[in-house]
Amino acid sequence: MSAAEQSTTDGMDWVERMQRVGHTLDASFELVGNVLGHAGRLLQGLREDSAAAAQESERLYGLVAEKTPAIGAMLRSTPRMARIVKEGVRMAAGYRIHAHQAAYLKPEVAAQKLGALHEVNAQRLRDLCMELGGGILKAGQFLSCRVDVLPEAYVKHLSCLQDQAPTISMDAIRERIEEEIGRPIEKAFAAFDEIPLAVASLAQVHAARLHDGTEVVIKVQLPGVDTLVRTDMTALRLLADVVGDAIPGTDLKTIATALEISVLVELDYEQEAQNTEAFGAQWAEHPDILVPQVIGAWSTDRILCLTRIQGERLLDYLNGCTPTQRDRVLELLIGSYCEQVLDNGFFQADPHPGNFLVCPGPKLAMVDFGSVQRFSTAERRAYAQLAGAIMTRDTVQMADLFVVLGFETRNGDPESLIRFSEMLLEAFSANVSFDELDLDPQDILAQVMDLARANPVSKIPRNFVQLGRVFGALSGLLLHYKPRINLLTLIAPPLSRAMNAQND
Repeated sequence: MSAAEQSTTDGMDWVERMQRVGHTLDASFELVGNVLGHAGRLLQGLREDSAAAAQESERLYGLVAEKTPAIGAMLRSTPRMARIVKEGVRMAAGYRIHAHQAAYLKPEVAAQKLGALHEVNAQRLRDLCMELGGGILKAGQFLSCRVDVLPEAYVKHLSCLQDQAPTISMDAIRERIEEEIGRPIEKAFAAFDEIPLAVASLAQVHAARLHDGTEVVIKVQLPGVDTLVRTDMTALRLLADVVGDAIPGTDLKTIATALEISVLVELDYEQEAQNTEAFGAQWAEHPDILVPQVIGAWSTDRILCLTRIQGERLLDYLNGCTPTQRDRVLELLIGSYCEQVLDNGFFQADPHPGNFLVCPGPKLAMVDFGSVQRFSTAERRAYAQLAGAIMTRDTVQMADLFVVLGFETRNGDPESLIRFSEMLLEAFSANVSFDELDLDPQDILAQVMDLARANPVSKIPRNFVQLGRVFGALSGLLLHYKPRINLLTLIAPPLSRAMNAQND
């Protein structure tokens, strides 16, 4: 059987499984309805929904199958994709059944059952991320940052993905390092800790000491991860192309392209070394922002040797420090990003808490620069002007700037973009301490979903994907910890400078 025929066979098996899921849902809903005494009213729409889901799955697979002859990587990734889809269907089915059960349960019972469902599904998602690694693990790490909108169970279980992904054997790590530097580990380092400091989706980090006594960390790219990530990204691009227009409120094609570029760049350690040195130069004069130094003699395109910064992980520190210390660290973090984006046009684009350490002082250390974003002066000025228009409620200028930057909505009316932006920057437009603002994360999420349904954003500029990622992660930390800091005083100076910046 040819690869294309095997792919089609695998796909039809997948469609049949999806149809069986539809039949199972029908049976589940019938059982629920009969037990609760409301079968007639409950079933009519649900049976139609489950049947439609199976039909849509078959239609979408047909679109994928048409593209597979031209995309060899898709054939290799099909079993992996099927596994992810299968787990996603299981999770969605659980929530769907609960939503209809809850209408006939006492509120406290429904809440208890929903909490238990969150716990089970959060563990399932964590286990899937840890088992598959690669792109799905990167997605889990990003979700773990959203402490503002995710149920507590998801935050609890996904947070371990920041630095507790599955470890790679020391034999494989040793082989990779010695292959890269061309000599035994013992010749290069006076000491090497075989127990990793951190394990991420793409790399494993070990502590070591050079023969001159310098304490360092060695970031080692996991063997084979480059092939795995490229396969994942090919599958993601294909899926975005097939279903991108079917999901309202998203521009999946742009997001998939931007994420692919970002993740593939993270595999280039020579580029990361250059990024680290550039950030080190930019922040060298700041007394409370620390950046490690690159040890070029023991760095290649697959391993990166950096001076070690001793500090406490950001979330561990924030959960155990005094309110004054918490406020100072978050002020440093938010202030640094205002300067990175608006003053420097060069920012660290993966701000999950595992990429930051807190040192005595307190001081903030940034330790990972695999994912960065650069803005030209014109782009910085345009985003600064947009922020200024939002803060002054200048809707005419907002609408013009959205067009200039490349945002589009389905019906061409920028109203949903304007309202969404006002919600995002509401905290920056009030001259009060953040903890005094009456911001409800769940209410904000509900409003965002309403806006997406009413007039979805059909296109976003590629350079906004990473900025949106940063904004979401930092907003999550602020909404969770509610620091006593005035955000307006942090953003106003770099915002003014960016608005008046001259072209490069």
